Amino acid sequence: MKEQDIEIRPSRIAGLGVFALREFLPGEIVIRWDLTKLVEAGQLDSVDPEELHFLCRYDESRFLINQPPARFVNHSCNPNVKSENLCDIALRKISPGEEITSNYNAALDGSAIEFRCNCKQPNCVGSVKKF
Repeated sequence: MKEQDIEIRPSRIAGLGVFALREFLPGEIVIRWDLTKLVEAGQLDSVDPEELHFLCRYDESRFLINQPPARFVNHSCNPNVKSENLCDIALRKISPGEEITSNYNAALDGSAIEFRCNCKQPNCVGSVKKF
């Protein structure tokens, strides 16, 4: 993956999204996560409420505040990437122009924030619990 392989732009799902500028094949790394913003679980109260939406569990005692571009990967009930080894990995062929999406519900492991799903997929579950 190279930065010129993806771009951030307005999304029909929510706010900004990440879009493929080239074809990605199944199993290919689409995004490597930036690990510069780790927060101890006991310090979550000090995280800016705007940043809570970008949290994901890093390990048993820490959370990662996703940075661009990963922070702009929107949720979908029919995702085209999965989170694995601190990367977003293509689940299927992703075409140029297609929005990169992940299933936030797939990584649940305890307490979570909940928000309304806007993916508009036929199999949409209506709400998302994240982290």
